[in-house]
Amino acid sequence: LPSRAGCTQFPVGETELHRAFQDGHTLVELLHVLVPSAEAQLTAGVHKRSASSALAVANIELGLRLVWQANPVARNMPTALELYAATSRETVLRFVSELLAMYAERPAQRRAATVLGWA
Repeated sequence: LPSRAGCTQFPVGETELHRAFQDGHTLVELLHVLVPSAEAQLTAGVHKRSASSALAVANIELGLRLVWQANPVARNMPTALELYAATSRETVLRFVSELLAMYAERPAQRRAATVLGWA
């Protein structure tokens, strides 16, 4: 595995977004916000310090397991190694787009009829 340059400064620039998930903690922290009901599941398995690539990949795998439970589109889902290596910007952008669709767009569409009074 390539050494991780890490992306520790936020906000992340457009050209560096594909490296945002390399540290093994960013995905877990993002899921804490997106899926508050899964906090116990995320907290129980996460490695607090990703001192090695194996621990960072393990954290990414933990986050991906939770994302898979939400039934994402399979072609938009990277592997933990793809997120860690961050070799394909397009792969990571598809993943971020899928997270947005699953946790923001689809729930908003389900609530639209009620909110807008079209029910």
